[in-house]
Amino acid sequence: MKKTIILAAAAALTLASCGKNEVFVPVQEDIPVGFSNYAPRAISKASDSMVDSGALPTGAQIGVFGYSTATDNLTTGFTTKPEFMTDALVNYGSNTSATATSTTPVRYWPKTITNLLSFYAYYPRESARIEGKPTASTAGMGTLTFTQAGTVDDMEDFMISNVANDQYYFKEGDTDPASVNSNGVAAVNGVVPLVFNHMLTKVNFKFRTVSDYSADNVTIKVKSAKIAKETLSKVVITPSYTAGAAGSLGTTAFAYSSNTAYAADVTIPFSADQTLNTTATLNNGTAVTQTDFLFVPQTISDDVKVTVVYDIDQDGTVTENTATVQLNKVKNGSDAFITEWGINDFVTYIFSIGLKEIKFTGTATNWDPEIVGNYVIE
Repeated sequence: MKKTIILAAAAALTLASCGKNEVFVPVQEDIPVGFSNYAPRAISKASDSMVDSGALPTGAQIGVFGYSTATDNLTTGFTTKPEFMTDALVNYGSNTSATATSTTPVRYWPKTITNLLSFYAYYPRESARIEGKPTASTAGMGTLTFTQAGTVDDMEDFMISNVANDQYYFKEGDTDPASVNSNGVAAVNGVVPLVFNHMLTKVNFKFRTVSDYSADNVTIKVKSAKIAKETLSKVVITPSYTAGAAGSLGTTAFAYSSNTAYAADVTIPFSADQTLNTTATLNNGTAVTQTDFLFVPQTISDDVKVTVVYDIDQDGTVTENTATVQLNKVKNGSDAFITEWGINDFVTYIFSIGLKEIKFTGTATNWDPEIVGNYVIE
């Protein structure tokens, strides 16, 4: 068996100040706080929730928490409460750009540009599977608990953004005043840049044959596959924030703890009972509809297994076979066991089913020990 693992790293975000030699004049009109969105990876699952890359999907909704620290930078492990925005609804509607179309309730940038605001968000806001969200009286970022569905078609994505710290309104084309940019990060045209990170593990399962057995009139058909119910379904995510240098974005990290196993095995769906094939590119298009599972991050215990039931047809004689693979005994390309599904990981398991040819040897037994008979003829 082979295994492919891809670690989807969160994209870095760089903000450049404008070099124009102009005088900064704060605008006088009310400027609402706006939000961009970017996700390092993303696709579509339940309610089109899963994200694979770039902007969030059309119609996405996120929940935003906003913190006001006046003239102070947000500090490491901050205890400020999200009183400025408490789970505010930010809706991207039918907008295909990277900027949200509406926020409820609307919040406006302070008139004094040295009054700094910080934000972080989660997705999807409408999900009933997310618990423990911060309130206006919660100090810091709190924790979020997510419970995943046990059917692949019902699985949802779950993301949390990096903290966009020490933001202030900055109009594109104006000069960034030194009195601010040494103590805050510009929200250009009032838009806060949010970078989202997947809190789950994307897992794929592929099936193929080791060799092409068609010349021997042999076909292999996978009938069913399932993941053991001992796989965990609930995760508690604890975000943390570490401040950077003044005037720069800090660093957001995420720790997890998992518990609660599925009540039943998780089925790996197939498009049909079709013959497996083998190609150099591992093309399983005629065998399995490729499906993205979104599991909560977890240490893979000995009980997390995949069981495959398949038929071997040899000249019309069909035998049913069952194979069980302990997933923490599968190795990656570096010959190391894969013992964890981590935050933002992308893991593909490739199950190659092979046949053991029946062979024969032939030996002959030795004659029994010689028996000598003596008889005298007279």
